[in-house]
Amino acid sequence: MAVNNKESSIRHYLLGQLSEDKQQEIEQRLLLEEDLLEDLEITETQLIDDYVAGHLTEGERQQFDSKFLTTPERQQDLQFARVFRRFVASNPIPANADADQSWWQQWQSPSWVFRLAAAGLAVAMIGLALWFAVPRASSPEQMVAMTLTFSANNRAEGAPTQKIPLPAGSLKASLRLPEVSAPGENYRVKLVSGNGETKIFEVVERDAQTVTIIIPAGQLTRAPYAFKLIKLNADGTEQPVNGSYYFTVE
Repeated sequence: MAVNNKESSIRHYLLGQLSEDKQQEIEQRLLLEEDLLEDLEITETQLIDDYVAGHLTEGERQQFDSKFLTTPERQQDLQFARVFRRFVASNPIPANADADQSWWQQWQSPSWVFRLAAAGLAVAMIGLALWFAVPRASSPEQMVAMTLTFSANNRAEGAPTQKIPLPAGSLKASLRLPEVSAPGENYRVKLVSGNGETKIFEVVERDAQTVTIIIPAGQLTRAPYAFKLIKLNADGTEQPVNGSYYFTVE
């Protein structure tokens, strides 16, 4: 299947094939560009169609299984695509149908809906059953991701401040360390709100240059915030790191 550069980048993103910086760049753009979010949804459908049709390489199939199928919604979409493909295989394709269309585009075709209404209803009922069969959260979680740069200034005035919308799910914050971390070093992160309230979060991901934490949306409000690093020494003591990471939830 031929794809343009934009679709190719999104496809690589969905399969986890991009570098960490590129992944974060697309995650940031998804927060700001509505058109990119629509392209992402279209590419998700095309990727599922290619998987079901056997058009992915062995490496892509492995990445699809491990990187893409990470949500109940995508697992449900895959099951529905498989059911629909079996249905199409057992029914004649209308003469005016486009063979290059994805299963979802064919499903939306008026001629298909009109001529195969009864069968389509059966497929829809199967899809509805799958929807309830797959474990789901009470509401879809949206994770907002951001990357912050360390500021040696302990006052917000004059320091770069990133602005993000209030997350509906959780906030994934990646903090670039002020210096390369030595093997064995670890950190905790203190969140300080504009009114001085503080909360401590444990690091969930770490490399030599970055630590990452995840904050549930319920712990954030529309306000200015700062992160402060706490270095955990080998002897068990803690050492606050001078400087902060500033952001504002709008």
